[in-house]
Amino acid sequence: KSALGIYERFAQQNPDAFEADSAMTQTKLAELYFYTHRYSESEAMNKSALYYYERLAKSDSTNYALTTIGIKYQLCITYELDGKFASEYDLRSELLLQLKDLYTQDSENWGDLYSSQLNSQSFCANLLGKFTDGEQLALEALRIDPTEKLPYTNLAAALLMQGKVDDAEKLYVQLKSEYKDGLLDDFNKFEQLNVIPAERKADVERIRKMLTEPVDNQ
Repeated sequence: KSALGIYERFAQQNPDAFEADSAMTQTKLAELYFYTHRYSESEAMNKSALYYYERLAKSDSTNYALTTIGIKYQLCITYELDGKFASEYDLRSELLLQLKDLYTQDSENWGDLYSSQLNSQSFCANLLGKFTDGEQLALEALRIDPTEKLPYTNLAAALLMQGKVDDAEKLYVQLKSEYKDGLLDDFNKFEQLNVIPAERKADVERIRKMLTEPVDNQ
């Protein structure tokens, strides 16, 4: 914090020379706050750093564009842990636009991150009750990486909440042996956030019961 104060004073006098140092120090403080569970302070530091890096990227995208991606990625994690799912969703939407461009240019090196962030956004969409978005994002993640299984967990939930019960149940049966605990935890989160449609609550309970039954009984 002492170093940041010095850099900020210098940046006021000579922003071209010291804004990058100020922003870098803010990201280090944000990291410290994150690992000590001071999420609001981590968020504030990363948002300030992002403001500076986005300005710097306008004149030097080669050196700073990727830095903005890293900060947005970290901010999304912070928002999730702090329960700020709407903020997480909005920021990751920006991040996904950047990742899509990079994936289009270099699918081999950017496919894994792009796919994983599509899947994370699918889960976030479900937490917000945006089940149509949750479905489409999970399908896009699977298109990018057909070998990944995790997007199917979000796809199953999105289908179930939209009333596509038969398709959802088939996925839940297939996912049960590997992802039972996570699927049940997802249902708990949906209940806590009150996003389960009233007409789907009976279906959720039926699927929940199926997941808790021994596999041999299937």
